[in-house]
Amino acid sequence: MKNNLSSGKTLAKLLSVLIVIAVLLTVVPVAYAESNGPLTAIPGLGRLPNETLMKMHQKVGGWLVDQEAVFVQAGLIGATYDDLITAQSKKKKDVTFLKDALSSFLTEVAGARDVNSQAGITIFSLSGWKANGEVRDRLAAGESLLLGRDQVKDANFRLTNAINILRKSLDRWRVLRLRGEQ
Repeated sequence: MKNNLSSGKTLAKLLSVLIVIAVLLTVVPVAYAESNGPLTAIPGLGRLPNETLMKMHQKVGGWLVDQEAVFVQAGLIGATYDDLITAQSKKKKDVTFLKDALSSFLTEVAGARDVNSQAGITIFSLSGWKANGEVRDRLAAGESLLLGRDQVKDANFRLTNAINILRKSLDRWRVLRLRGEQ
């Protein structure tokens, strides 16, 4: 019976030690992120001060907001292009080429909007950040910055591709119209 009791006490002591270690591993890195000690390296960013991380976070968030204005402009361009299709179809012109281009444009814009929404979730999540915008966890903040920046760049690439699709199709349509083929 003594054996069972002493092993129970040993087990309780080991469990207590494990709980203390777990608490230290979760609390100390967060507390250390706010200290003025040596900066931990963030993969892909290096040893940036927290102030720089906060400025980068604001900058990427600004890019995201600016991209919303581009989506508004893309909607206006799509509506104008649709008006062109309507006007040309009333003149009994073949507009299948224009309709295909508009469909590709709208698909690319929708894809860019999805990526932009995901970037917003990534950038404005509290992963690594406090609610007031300060750094809570350097590693998580750096990862969210890098991922959010890449998503904003991907959305920008898709928007650029969508605009190029529409521009090229409009140029091609103009050439065909001047030749009298449309």
